[in-house]
Amino acid sequence: MLFLNIRNFGQDYSRMICLPASSAGQSFGNHKNCDRHRTILWLNQAILTDLFNQIEITMGHPCETITGSMMMSGQAMKSEMAALQAKTSRFGNEAVDGFLTEAERAKVMADAAVKLEELFDVLRIDHRNDHNMRDTPARVAKMYVEEILRGRFVPPPAITEFDNVEQCDQLIVTGPIDVRSTCAHHLMPIYGECYIGIVPSPDGKIIGLSKYDRLVDYFSSRFQIQEELVKQIERHIVETTAPRGLAIRISAVHMCKTHRGIRASHDARMITTTYYGCMAEDRDLKAEFLQECVGLQR
Repeated sequence: MLFLNIRNFGQDYSRMICLPASSAGQSFGNHKNCDRHRTILWLNQAILTDLFNQIEITMGHPCETITGSMMMSGQAMKSEMAALQAKTSRFGNEAVDGFLTEAERAKVMADAAVKLEELFDVLRIDHRNDHNMRDTPARVAKMYVEEILRGRFVPPPAITEFDNVEQCDQLIVTGPIDVRSTCAHHLMPIYGECYIGIVPSPDGKIIGLSKYDRLVDYFSSRFQIQEELVKQIERHIVETTAPRGLAIRISAVHMCKTHRGIRASHDARMITTTYYGCMAEDRDLKAEFLQECVGLQR
């Protein structure tokens, strides 16, 4: 448990720190029955720096005298908090800095489940007694963290590289690769196919074919817009494999258009393509890539 020697701060700080109620404004030493006399103070991230200048922080059992050996220096606590702040909120299609451990993901799931319960309450849904929805908040929270938004919380898949022994420098096209993503605007599904064209460097590496599928799935597992999804896939492949040329093409249905608003046909698709290196400069290579995409269509 955290103990704070509070010198001077108000009660509008945020972030759940438990303190013995009888000790607010005092140093903490030997506290009897303090579990029965607790209050909640909230620490706000925006003023943590100021707060560090006003408090001393120690670690220990609430009913034990805290000794010098158990002290955590202000500098050490700053370092720990800096690590935690590195995992603060990011854009919907960006990864959380430092990613999340399994325990941290479990905590996010638990917190999200509580908020989903609150949402159902606002929508006048009796999820506690409805036999169909009794466990829905927990199920949905787990689905978001472990599946729909997995690409925000875990590192990208490892790339398996092979030597380009034959010095292949011709266009390689793979697809269709399934795309399953979620629209950042209305949180509705996006589904379709991705095609990837690669012109390897003769003296570079060739990556395992299945890794392209894994990368598409990884970057799709975020709140996305299709225009940025193709660029994220392109950027990662360029940074990790340094090809001479690269093309990413996605054709997808957006259910924010088919299931709401205009309620368009599922035949209505959006196509986005991005080119890099020689694929952006060589018109014949572009034409070859597009022709191969047509040939690979299901």
